Amino acid sequence: MNLNSKKPEKRPLYVYYIIAVVIIILLNVFALPAISERSVKQTDYTTFLKAVDRGKVYEATINSDYIYYTMKVDGNDVYCKTVSVDDKDLVSHLYDAGVSIEGTAPQRQSLLLSLIAGYILPIAVLFFLDAGSARR
Repeated sequence: MNLNSKKPEKRPLYVYYIIAVVIIILLNVFALPAISERSVKQTDYTTFLKAVDRGKVYEATINSDYIYYTMKVDGNDVYCKTVSVDDKDLVSHLYDAGVSIEGTAPQRQSLLLSLIAGYILPIAVLFFLDAGSARR
């Protein structure tokens, strides 16, 4: 028997599950929020008001935290957001400028739903993929 021809030991399967869970958590915390916010340009409130006065803003959605608005720049739609400020004249200002105004009620995402969609579902998919590949 040759001692130099030892096969490397296989790692237990739970090690791979732990690595997969860590990768999923890192993606959910860092990558996915950055990707979803990339197409929305952050502006300040003054820039928003100046764009309304110039007639560039044609649609605005106001919620408790942010004002999301769409404006035309060089014929292209640009999606922007600014912090919502307690401005009592804002709605009348937007209406006078001909901006389409929408308001949204504050929505709180269910903690249970976010846990299921962000962590449990991806882990279950990995588990079933592994179980399917082990049968072969």
